[in-house]
Amino acid sequence: GGYVSPQTNIYAIANLDRVWVNVALYSYQLPWIRIGNPVRLHLPAYPGKAWEGRLNFLYPTLDAKNRTVTARLSFPNPGGKLRPGTYATATILASPEETLAVPSSAVLRTAQGDYVM
Repeated sequence: GGYVSPQTNIYAIANLDRVWVNVALYSYQLPWIRIGNPVRLHLPAYPGKAWEGRLNFLYPTLDAKNRTVTARLSFPNPGGKLRPGTYATATILASPEETLAVPSSAVLRTAQGDYVM
């Protein structure tokens, strides 16, 4: 047996050298978004400062109520200014003009891939 004293390290805080930021994207924005897109983050606490990162994951499920999909953005965090629980404004640098836009109802999603009817 044993006990925890004030000097005991029960767990280590996760390394914050790189942080993930989750953002909600509307379903109509998805045709423009690609894994690897550059992203920029602004925090109200640091006006004029921007963090540069990448979109590194799109969650597969759509929130039916809000019609949004969650994207995970990854940012290097030197100095640890980005902290869990912080609200921020994220901009995904995508190219809508290069995309063929179709209504989402025209897209048939299968295990083999997405097809347009």
